[in-house]
Amino acid sequence: MVLTNEGLNRVRDMVDSDISSLSLGTNYTTIDDCETADWTDSTDATSLLDTAKIKQGTNSLELQKDGTTETFAKFSKDHTTTRDFTSKTLYMWLYVASLGDLVTSGDAVSIIYSSDSDGASNYYQYDIDISNLSVGWNAISFTSATASSTTGTPDIDAMRYTSIQLNVDAVGDTIAANQVFMDWWRLSGTSASATDTDLVDTDSDSTEAVTSTLTDKQIKFDYELLSTDGTTGTYREMKLHNGSYDYDRVVFTGVDWIKNGSAEISISKRYFIKSV
Repeated sequence: MVLTNEGLNRVRDMVDSDISSLSLGTNYTTIDDCETADWTDSTDATSLLDTAKIKQGTNSLELQKDGTTETFAKFSKDHTTTRDFTSKTLYMWLYVASLGDLVTSGDAVSIIYSSDSDGASNYYQYDIDISNLSVGWNAISFTSATASSTTGTPDIDAMRYTSIQLNVDAVGDTIAANQVFMDWWRLSGTSASATDTDLVDTDSDSTEAVTSTLTDKQIKFDYELLSTDGTTGTYREMKLHNGSYDYDRVVFTGVDWIKNGSAEISISKRYFIKSV
């Protein structure tokens, strides 16, 4: 959709306030799409391709701990291609069917992003406490500044290796099939702000002006409503609005929603604003 400056063009984007995960103007660079089972598994670990639990594309990777010699299962990959992590955020999706499969307290998941091919000496590590995980899909993200720790001196301009480690209480503990999955590792691109897009990224009910701009802009919104969030009822998204005129946009039919049910809602939208 192209909007030009017809006096006062305004975008009204109204969604239920329970949809709280919103990123404004972010384009992603995929690190790994989890479409291929080509990660390296540690001694007790097994990763398998899955087509049922997915967040993006047609596959995800199922993560199992089927050995009984260690208190963790680690999955790693040297992506070969180097990527700049400067002022960017690493994102990935992690599905957990039962928190009881992981440690009862402390760090349940540890993620490493490294500039080494083996991730051994120079890396950022992000630890996730069991209390910060939920049943279902978890949106995991961190930056070099929010990492739990830094080992060595990562070459932030040339990151290439990722790993995820699932921790359990005892060596004899296992993680069975169909319990843990991961999908879509990615880096954020250049993010727009409310200042340079004239859009507000936190108030779901406000109307903000889209002013004349000298360059074409693309604004991307991602909404996620996890199965454990929201309230039981009907969810709708409203159309683009300019004063008394509604732009030609299909309005979503109401979606019946049951909190703590089996469904999730994901909405991804792009607005294209043409320079004038």
